[in-house]
This record gives sequence, structure tokens and C-alpha cells, in this order.
Amino acid sequence: AAGDATTSPVTPPHPTDWTYRRIYFSSNAGTVAQVDINHTTGVVNNASALASAGLGVSAAEAERIMQWLLGKPGLGNPAPLMGSVTSSTPIVVGQAASNGLNGSTVYSQNTWKRPQLVYVGGDDGMLHAFFAHVGEKTIDSTTYYGGEEAFAFIPYDMMSVIAKLYAQGGQNLAADQKIDPTTKAHQNLLADKGQHIFGLAGSPKVKDLCFGSSCSGASGDWHTILVMPEGPGGNKPFALDITNVVTETAFNGLTAGPIGWGSGKGSLLWSAAVSSDTNWDKNLGETTSVPAFYLNGYNSGTANNRVLFASGYPTQNRGTAGYTNQGLAVLDVDAVTGTIQGSPHVIAAGSETCTQQRAVLADIGLARNWSSGATSQNLLGAYIVDTWGNTFQYVPGMGSPIPKLYTRTCKQPLHFSPAVVQLDKAPKVDTSSKGYIYLVQVTNSNLDPDTRAYSSSYPGSQLVVSKWDGNDTPPSPVLNYNTAFASGQIVLATDATDPANRICLQSTDVTKTAAQACGTGLELPVTARPVGTPTVILRSDGLGFQVITGWYDWSASVNSCPTAADHFNYGTSYITVHEFGADGTWYQIAGVAYTNTVLTGVAFVGLGLFIDGIMGANNGAPTSLSLGESITSMQQILNNSALERYSRTSWSERVE
Repeated sequence: AAGDATTSPVTPPHPTDWTYRRIYFSSNAGTVAQVDINHTTGVVNNASALASAGLGVSAAEAERIMQWLLGKPGLGNPAPLMGSVTSSTPIVVGQAASNGLNGSTVYSQNTWKRPQLVYVGGDDGMLHAFFAHVGEKTIDSTTYYGGEEAFAFIPYDMMSVIAKLYAQGGQNLAADQKIDPTTKAHQNLLADKGQHIFGLAGSPKVKDLCFGSSCSGASGDWHTILVMPEGPGGNKPFALDITNVVTETAFNGLTAGPIGWGSGKGSLLWSAAVSSDTNWDKNLGETTSVPAFYLNGYNSGTANNRVLFASGYPTQNRGTAGYTNQGLAVLDVDAVTGTIQGSPHVIAAGSETCTQQRAVLADIGLARNWSSGATSQNLLGAYIVDTWGNTFQYVPGMGSPIPKLYTRTCKQPLHFSPAVVQLDKAPKVDTSSKGYIYLVQVTNSNLDPDTRAYSSSYPGSQLVVSKWDGNDTPPSPVLNYNTAFASGQIVLATDATDPANRICLQSTDVTKTAAQACGTGLELPVTARPVGTPTVILRSDGLGFQVITGWYDWSASVNSCPTAADHFNYGTSYITVHEFGADGTWYQIAGVAYTNTVLTGVAFVGLGLFIDGIMGANNGAPTSLSLGESITSMQQILNNSALERYSRTSWSERVE
């Protein structure tokens, strides 16, 4: 990370010495400044500006807090380099992607030498950027090491978070975190949460897009912007222009100046924390849902770039005046200015009343118009789910409420975004597949203690695949996708409600045996819950796709330490692989168990499918499943596609 703040300084401007760390902050007016530290004395020269921004009640206190935060020896910060990372998935930003729009190819070519940076949020209230290269790299006559901190940014609303951390001497975690051996409940989970201070506990998302009035032409003013939600740390997202924070010839950092300042291509574009629009606070709860970008066409040559925000659990009592819809709305926002377009879009209320709290926790899944490169960033439909088992579809220009597509009911809460599948992107797509959208959803989650336990109220989880006609506006359901199921949706489950459509455990079956009941003892346990949005691989012929799903059975965990048995087991995880055809056929290809393992997701490495997670003793290296050429082909597609550069292998929503 940033180096050890207790060691001797190295050649400036390396931030191994805490006084050389490049830290930027925002005032309550949106003005960005760099923390100015005397490298010899450690005095913070602009401490009064930090105090005015909310870091303490005086310049002297602001100086001491900042010195503590950055790791001045002797002040006792237990985590001087970086705070804990809670629910923030890192993202790497280097060369821009060519996404099919006019000017994007030139922009990609112009940024091919842009050094790669890793961006991630910390509970120290800072967005950190680290050099991602291997070894050493010289920029502007200075050599930087891989993993070295490039810079960090503190948004205005995190100043009070940092002050609170300082006041209690850092994170105060529960000292006695145990698991009840009978109920498997975390006995001190609530105490731990109550003492944890969340900072930037959301995942950054990055997009290359065009500013100005010449975007519909062959050129345009292209930028790379980063949007940062705060997760359980708050509901004040912000956007940075990170186009030239590091170029191939110089380190620039963020440009000091007012919000949205000029075209510095390294500045704070907007922040909900300093916005006068109260719709941010009244409609967004904890911003656990990662936002989604799309292009809403052009206006006199100007690209209408948008970003959709959903929410999370409410931060206010919904009975409070003005906060009725907090955590149940979607904001359609100008990605460049942060201006909310129209009124907040509230998801439709249903007739059901569930016992679990209702919120939109999952990321927003997007279906784009892949009929041409020029329309590849346009939106066909955005898909939102809630914890009451409902799925919604938003299209540009839609009013409020956002209509419900269908429900899985209170018994099948939805915590994860649906995987949005479009066969148009396959290299040899069948013409009959053009314009169609497939939603792949899994229900419930092992990370939600209110719903994860198997019971009549929350039965076995489901894997649901539905088909939608994106040639209609808005996309309409294809009810005859598979007539063996109600409404044409393929519904596979871990329980015995429909034995012929149960999710099984089986060895790899390259012959793709037709759907059948599982053999005795070969059923995926009903206590297994999904760990995230399924991973999808397109068949290269465009006639279908494979779905890889991770599961974890928390009830299989054992903790008898420190009794005589002296035994601990993380539980059992599973990976299942199914194939679904464009014509409604489906097969299960594999179902593999991983003992003493907490699975958090899957990842592709070369030709193999590897698992991420916590593995107990004697498990060896992560296991690879060989699934044939489809992975090889799709890996090439992913490496050269215009997909947004964002992926996540675990659920980062807050546990309630």
C-alpha cells in the first residue's frame, strides 16, 4: 500500500514518508485542495481550510487529526496506511476502452500508455489510488513502485467520519466474536456492527465518455470518470474526473479548484454532499447498490451521459416526512454534472407485506442496444430487484412508479442483481437471437441473517431464467420461452417442490444429459444459498449460454473451539454449471462441492474456472473446472469488448 509510515523517508515524492502522501479533500462548497504538509516539520500549512471543511473544531485540532490519519509516528493510529476495506471492490483503470461510439477508438489509442491505477474505498474516509504496475515505472523522472499509493481523496461528508475515528483511536471492533455452535449465529455481530465506523464502503465504477457539443462527430472531448457510492458509510455519492491524474509523462493528481472546474481532466465533477438537491438524501439510503452508466442519445451533438443510482437500507425512519421512499427509488442522473433528471423513480408498491425490511440492495443490471456500435451504450432496459422478491424494469423517459415485471414472493427475496444476457454479443450470433434479453436470477442469500435459514418462510433458493423481447419498447416477456414452466420462466430450485427441476451435484457432464431428477444424495442441499450474481458465458454460436453459480451452506459450519474436540470447519460451498438455450432447452453440466470452504465467487484464469474464498486446512490450491472451449472463446470476447470495466465476485451489501 502506501508504505510504512514509521520508516525513514525515501527519495521524494514517494509517500513512504507520511509527509509526502498526496491527499486531496473537498470543502462544503465543492472546492478541492491538496493537504499541504511541511516535509521537514510535519506542520499542516492549510489546517484552517481542513477545519472549515469539518475536520475538527479548530485549525490545531484539524492538523492533529490529519497527522494522525496519515501516520505521523507517535500519534497511535493503528492503521496509518489505509483503513479497513468494507464492501469496496477495487477497480483497475488504465487504457480507455473503445466502446463503438465516435471518438472512442481514438481516445483508446491515445491512452494506451496511461499507467494503471487501482481505486478502492476505505473506512478511513478516503478513496485510495495505488499504482497497479509490476515492479518499477518511471513517470516524470520519478520511479514509482507497484502497490505504492498514488493519491487519495477525501469527500466533504467523510470529514466527520475521520474525526470520529480519531476520537476513539481507530476502529473499535468487538473483541469477542464467536459463533454459537448450535444456532451458528454470530453472537456479537450486532455489537461489532455498532462499533464499526463505515467510511467509503462502496465500490467505485468507471466509465469513458465524451463531454461537449462535438460528441456525435468523429472527435469530441473524451474523459474517464469515476463514480463512488459510499455503501453503509453514507448516501452522498460523488464523481471524479480521473482522465489525466497520471499520464505517461507526468503525475498530476487532482487539480485544485471549485467543483466541476474547467476541463482539468483531474478534478471533482460533482458531489451529492454539496448539492442543493434534497432528493439525494430523501431517496437514497445507504448506497450499497453500484451505479450503472448509459447513453441517452445526443442533444445538438452533446452526449447525454447518464448514471443510474439505486440505494440500500434507509438511513432515516421512513415515517419521517419526506423520507417515505428512501431506499426504494432510482435516480437518473447526468453523469457529468450530477443533476438529477426529473423526479426520483420509485419502485412500484405491491400488495404483499413481508416481514423482512424492504430495500433495493442489488446493483442495477443493464441491457444495451447491441444492434450497432453507435447504439452500443444506449439502454434497452435497466433491471432492479428488491428484498421482497420483486423485479422491476426501467427505461429512459419512464415516469414513477417503475413497474413490476414479476415477483418471486416474500419467500424468495432478491439480494443480487440479475445477470443480463444478450446473445447479440456472441461472435457468431444467430439472427433469430438479435434484440432478446435473458435475465438470470438467484434468490435469497446466506449473508442475510433475517432470511438465510431454511424454513417454510424461506424455502430453498431458486435459479430463474426469463426471456424478454428487446425489440419492443419497453422489452416485453416471451411467455413461450419454456412452456413447461409458468409464464415461460425456467425455475430450478434446491428444494423438492419440483424434483425434475432440482439443482444437483454431479461430475462434469460434457454430453449435456437432459434435465432429470437428481440421484439419491446428489441434490444441492436446501440450506445452500447463492453468494452472488451468477457468472454467464456466451456460447460462441450465439445459440445459448452457460451459467456458473456459487453457493455456500453456512449451516454446515462447525465451531467447537476451544473444547476438547478442538475443531473448526468453515462449512461447505458449491459451484453449479448449467446451460440454457435460446430455444428454452436447458441442461445441468456440473455441480461440485468444496468442503471447509467459504466461497465468495468465481474467477476465470486462463482456461480454468477458479474459486475465490476462505479455505480451511488441507484444502490445497483453488480447484479448477475444465469446461471446454466456450471459456476460451468468451475470454477473448471479454478482453476485446466494450464492456464496462467492472466486476465483482462477492456480495458487498451490508448485513442487516
